[in-house]
Amino acid sequence: MTMTPLLILLGAVLCSQSVSAEVLPPADFNIQGMVGRWYLVGIASNSEWFTSRRATMKMGRAMLDLTADGDLEISYDSLRSDGTCLKKNKLA
Repeated sequence: MTMTPLLILLGAVLCSQSVSAEVLPPADFNIQGMVGRWYLVGIASNSEWFTSRRATMKMGRAMLDLTADGDLEISYDSLRSDGTCLKKNKLA
């Protein structure tokens, strides 16, 4: 067996391990404990967009609510540097 097919096989095995990785919550996880108002006091990122604007960012607030379908609705708001409000909504 030559080295090239062995390296390809090894690469395929390693890639398949990362693709099939699934993160599951603990069995006793209670989503009701996440519902409510959360204040975002710290955010970390190395993206160029974020690092160039972080000096003007204010503390944000997120509201987490459960929908009738069992999804998690996330409403985020934050004060912009010009005094206007930034609002975003996501469904998870």
